[in-house]
Amino acid sequence: MIALDGFSGVAVTTMITLAIVELHVELVAGAAAWLSAWWLLRESGSA
Repeated sequence: MIALDGFSGVAVTTMITLAIVELHVELVAGAAAWLSAWWLLRESGSA
């Protein structure tokens, strides 16, 4: 394992945090798109 100094540790932590946040945003956006598409299809089908 490579020993990380303070700056590298902060950089790695920041990269991991950004990756997790971006993944969360992608999941939320995907769920919102799926839900809106389902809602629109349901509404158009009942009309």
